[in-house]
Amino acid sequence: MPDIDWRGFRTPWIHTIDDDLFNEPSPPPSADRLSLEPDYYQDEWGEEVELERPIALPLDDAAALQLTLLTDSAWKKLVTARATDLFETPIAHFLVRAFLADGMDEVMAHMTAIEAAVGLEMDHRWELRPKPHAHKSVKSTQRVAARVAALLTDCTSVKDYNDLFELRCTFVHGRAGIQKVSTERRIMARSLARKVARRLVDVAVQANRPRTDVLNDLLNEGLQYLHKPKN
Repeated sequence: MPDIDWRGFRTPWIHTIDDDLFNEPSPPPSADRLSLEPDYYQDEWGEEVELERPIALPLDDAAALQLTLLTDSAWKKLVTARATDLFETPIAHFLVRAFLADGMDEVMAHMTAIEAAVGLEMDHRWELRPKPHAHKSVKSTQRVAARVAALLTDCTSVKDYNDLFELRCTFVHGRAGIQKVSTERRIMARSLARKVARRLVDVAVQANRPRTDVLNDLLNEGLQYLHKPKN
């Protein structure tokens, strides 16, 4: 159900702690009372009994399977990766910002997270590139898209990134006729940003190499996807 609020664990109340030693602290509310919805059941005489039950957001089979990957070893891998050069840019910052945002703000933050993950300053500043210039005709946006595709080994990601980049440009430059960002686009941006960050963790733990070297290798590898036909 992609149209519902997927942040199912937001807390709708604030628990205040009183520093006065003579005031008995109040217990936190029960987790079973955070969000309730009407429900009913039939008693032993066949009568319907009305009550309230906690609201549950069911996961599909694929999502439930992904939860099994959240292990101690996965956490240690993430901690190791974040200590490398590949995570010196604010990738985590913009992923968290996107998590706390809605609508176009969410898309913008996810796009910024992708650029923080696989973008280089030299992509748009030619004077910073070592000479002779490698791939001189490849624009900065294409460079990022190529690296995304190389990370994900998926040419479809090039189209997704370009579509989202065009959406962001339309919004930023105030072009007329822009509509409210669709749920499909929000999910696309969310999925692409997290896949990129996840794969970057794998690359980071394989070998602690300079960030520029890794991203240049990804660019070389990803150029093949820029003009590859989509299935």
